[in-house]
Amino acid sequence: NYSLARMVKSRYKKITAPSISFAAVFFTGFMMALTQNIPINAVLLYLAEGVMAGSVSFFMTITAELPVKIKNGSGLKTSELVSLLIITGVLLLAFDPFKIYGISPARVLAALFIMFAARYGGENCGAAAGIAFGVILGLSEGSGHLAGGYALAGLLSGLFGAWGRFACALIFIVSNAAVSVAGVRDFSSVYIIAETGIAALMLVALPKFAVKKLSGIFIPGNILPKVDGYKNMLKYRLAAAAETAFDVSQSVKAVTGAISRMTGEDENYIYTRIQNDICGGCVKRSVCWEYRFDSTMRVFYGMTEQVKNGKKTGLETLPSAFAKFCVNAESIADNFNRLFYEYAAKLSAQNKVTEARIVASDQFISLSVMLQNLAGELAGDIILDTDTAALAKTTLERAGLSVTDVICIIGDRGRPAIQAYCARSNIKVNAKKLSAALSETVGIEFDLPVTGDEVGGDAVLMFYEKPPLKITAGTCQHPGEGQAVCGDSFNCFNDGRGHYITILSDGMGTGGRAAVDGSMTCSLSSKLLKAGFDFDCVLKIVNSALLVKSRDESLATLDIASVDLYTGETSFYKAGAAASVISRKGRVVKAEKSSLPLGIIRDVEFGRVSGKVSAGDMLVIMSDGAADCTPAMIKEEILKNKGKPPDRTAGIIAGRAKDEYKSGKQDDITVIVLNVDENI
Repeated sequence: NYSLARMVKSRYKKITAPSISFAAVFFTGFMMALTQNIPINAVLLYLAEGVMAGSVSFFMTITAELPVKIKNGSGLKTSELVSLLIITGVLLLAFDPFKIYGISPARVLAALFIMFAARYGGENCGAAAGIAFGVILGLSEGSGHLAGGYALAGLLSGLFGAWGRFACALIFIVSNAAVSVAGVRDFSSVYIIAETGIAALMLVALPKFAVKKLSGIFIPGNILPKVDGYKNMLKYRLAAAAETAFDVSQSVKAVTGAISRMTGEDENYIYTRIQNDICGGCVKRSVCWEYRFDSTMRVFYGMTEQVKNGKKTGLETLPSAFAKFCVNAESIADNFNRLFYEYAAKLSAQNKVTEARIVASDQFISLSVMLQNLAGELAGDIILDTDTAALAKTTLERAGLSVTDVICIIGDRGRPAIQAYCARSNIKVNAKKLSAALSETVGIEFDLPVTGDEVGGDAVLMFYEKPPLKITAGTCQHPGEGQAVCGDSFNCFNDGRGHYITILSDGMGTGGRAAVDGSMTCSLSSKLLKAGFDFDCVLKIVNSALLVKSRDESLATLDIASVDLYTGETSFYKAGAAASVISRKGRVVKAEKSSLPLGIIRDVEFGRVSGKVSAGDMLVIMSDGAADCTPAMIKEEILKNKGKPPDRTAGIIAGRAKDEYKSGKQDDITVIVLNVDENI
C-alpha cells in the first residue's frame, strides 16, 4: 500500500488500501485451498475474512484523517463518526479475551463509549455506537447477544440522555441487562450487568473538562458554520452604512444653512415693501426717506413693537407729528398690519421646515452612532465557539425547545456567553434544570438564563458562566405631593453578559408629565443596553429622542449603575442625576459627579464614577427627592440595615425622606438598594 501510494491518484486512495487488504487475506487462503484440497465452505470462510479485512482497512483509511479534523474543531460527518466507532470496536475486540474476575475491560470501555455517544450525541449517535460495538464485539466467542443488547441500549439511552448522565446510564443498564438475561441463561449475564455498571460509574464521574473535550466529537460537522467571513462582511457594511448616515446628516445641515441664508428675512422686508408700494409715488418721499430717515425709522420701529405685543396699528396709534406730516399715514398703518402678519406666517413656516430638517439630521446622527457602535463591536476580537454552540443547541432541543439558532461568543476574558433564539410558543421551561443540563453538557457552570427582548418573533435566552457575585435588589417609591403617579422611572436587570445594571430616570417636575419623560428615558435606555450598545451610544440616542420629542421642553436625568458580577468592578454613569451611596467594609461613601440632564443640549456627556464592590457591600441609588435629604440620616439607615432585605432598607430610607418634606413641598422619591452577595 505504501509503495502504491505515490502511483495512485488521491481520489482512489480510499479504495487502494481495502483492495490490497482483501487480496492479501483472501488469495492467500484461496491458494492454500487449491493446493490442499480444502472444502468449499472453507473457501467461503476465506472470502468472508477478506471482505472483513478490506472493510476494516476502508474504515481505518477514513479514521486516519480524523485527528487533524477533530483538533481543528471541524466536527465529524455521520460516516466519519461511524468509521471511528467501528475502528475503536475492532481495537477493543482484540482485548476482549482478557478478563479480570470474569469482567472484560474491553466491554466496559465499549459500554462507556456507547453511553457517552448517547448522552451527548442523541439517539442517532447512541444507536450507531450501539450497533457498531455490538456487532464487532459480538464476533467474540459466546458474545452474540451483545449485538442486540448494545443496539437497543444505545438507542434508548440516547432518547433519555436529555435528562442527564445519570438517567442515560440507568436506562442503558436496565435495557442491556434485559436483553442479556433473556439471551443468556447462565451466570455470565451477571458479568455483563457488572460491566455496564462499572461503565455507568465512569460516565457519571467524568470531569467537566473531559466531557467538553470529548463531546465535540459527536457534533455533526455540517452544523458548524464558518463565520469569520460573514463577520468581516457585516462589519464593513455596518461601517459603510454608519458613514453614509453621517454624510446624510451633514448634507441636511448644509442645505438647511444655505436655505436659511438665501431666504433670511427680517422686519426690513416690511419697511422696504411700504417704502416701494405706498411711498413710491409720494411727493414727500425724499423728505421722509432721506432728510428725515432716522425719525421715519423710529416710527416704524414703534409700530413693529406694537404689533409684536398683539396690538393693531392705526392712524390714532401713530405719533401726531408723523400723522400730520405724512399724506399716506392711514394707508401705511393698515398695510403695516397686513405685511407684518404675512411676514410672521412666512417666518413661522420657514422655522418649521428648518426644525424638521434639524430633527432629520439628529436622527441620522443617532443612526450613525448606533451603526458605528455595532461596527466597533465587530471590529474587536470576537471569538465564536461553534462547537459549544452546537452542543448547546442539541441540549436545548432535547429539553423540548424549538431552537432556531444558537450563538456562543467567547468574551475578552475567555468567558462564554450563549444566546439561544427559540420559538415563542414553547419557551416555558424549568430554568434551573435547563441551566444544569447545559452546564453538564458544555462542562461550564452556567447561571440561570436571562430572557432578552423578542427578536423577529423568537424569544431570546442568554446563558453566561456563573459569576462569583449576585445582586439582590429592593425598591421603594413615593409620588410627589398631590400627585397620583411618580415622575421617576427605574429598571434593574442582568444584561446577559455578566453585568447587573440599574437605571433610574427622574422626569422634570412631578406627576404625569414627568412620568412620561422619565419612563421614555428609562425604557429606551434599557432596550439599547440589553441590545448590547455601550453607555455613550445610549446617552446620545436617548438625548436626541428627548430633544425631538416635542416642541415643549422635555428634561430627564439618567442614572446608570453597572456592576461586573465576575470582578466586582462598578461604574456609575450620571447625567444630571443625584449622588449614589456605597457602603463598603463599614464605610459609607458618595458617588457623585456634576453633569447636565438630557434634553437640554445636543452634546451632553456622562459624569463617570468607578469603584469596586465585593460580597457584603450595599449600593443605594436615589432620585433627587431622597438624595436631597440629610446625608447623616441616609448614612445612619444604611449602616443600621446593612445585611437586611433590600426592600426593607429601601422602604425605611424612602419613608424617612418623605417625613423630612413635611415642612416643604415633597418631590418624587425613589430609592433602589442593591445588596451584593456571594453567588452560592
